[in-house]
Amino acid sequence: CDLLPASALQCGADVTVQSTHKALGALSQCAVVHLAHDARVSEDTLRQALLMLTSTSPNYALLASIDSARAAVDGDRGKRVITRATELAIDTRRRIIDDVAWRCLPSDDPWKITVLLEDADSWCGDTLDDFLCDDHGVVCELARNKSVLFAWGIGSTQEHANRLVDALGLAREAMLSSSSAYRQATATAAMPPLSSANFSMTPRAAFFARKERIPLEQAVGRVSAESLAPYPPGIPLVLPGETLTADML
Repeated sequence: CDLLPASALQCGADVTVQSTHKALGALSQCAVVHLAHDARVSEDTLRQALLMLTSTSPNYALLASIDSARAAVDGDRGKRVITRATELAIDTRRRIIDDVAWRCLPSDDPWKITVLLEDADSWCGDTLDDFLCDDHGVVCELARNKSVLFAWGIGSTQEHANRLVDALGLAREAMLSSSSAYRQATATAAMPPLSSANFSMTPRAAFFARKERIPLEQAVGRVSAESLAPYPPGIPLVLPGETLTADML
C-alpha cells in the first residue's frame, strides 16, 4: 500500500521482527521474523540462533493464527483490506484534528494515531485513557503523561472510528467542564532529563550480585540490580549496575 511507510526490509535491513498480533489480528504473542533475500545473515545462522531461544514444542494455535493473519493480507484481496484500513485511519486522524479539536503527533505511520494533550490541559494521558475506557469502551494502546496512542488494524471499522471520534469529543467537553468528575485529576510532571549513566559495576556483575529489596525512598545512592524499563516501548531508563540518583527516581 503506497499510503504506508516503507518497510524495514525495503529500507535495507537484513532481518526484522514484525508483531502480527498488533495490526494483523494474530493471537497475542505472535510475531514473524523476516529475512531479506540479500541479507548478510544466512538462513542457517538465523535458524540456529532461533533454536537457542525458542521451544522445540511450539504452540500450534499461535502458528495457525499467524498463518491465518498472513492469508488475510495476501494477494489483491489483502491489498484492498490494507488500503481500506489505511484510508479509514487517515480520515479518522483528520476528524480528530478538525472535528473535535485535538492535536495529533505527526507520523509517517497512519496506523498509529497519537493524541496530544497541551500543557494547559487539566488532564494527563492516564486520565484521558480512564475516561475513554471506563465511560466509552475505547481502549488505547499506550497512555503517557501528555499523550495517548491508538493503534489501528485490519479489523478496524467505521463504527470503531466513529466511537473514537465521538468519545474524544466528549472527553474534550468533560475536560473543560468544571462539574466533571475527572476535572480534579492532576497531570504528573514531565520526566526531567537523565544525567549520564554512572555505572558502579557491569550489568553482568549486578545480575549475579547479592540483592536486597528496599523501599523506593531509600534507593538513592544504591546500585540497581535490574533494568527499569516501562513497556512499551521497553527502552531501559536504568540498567543493572547503575547508581541510582534522585533524578532517576
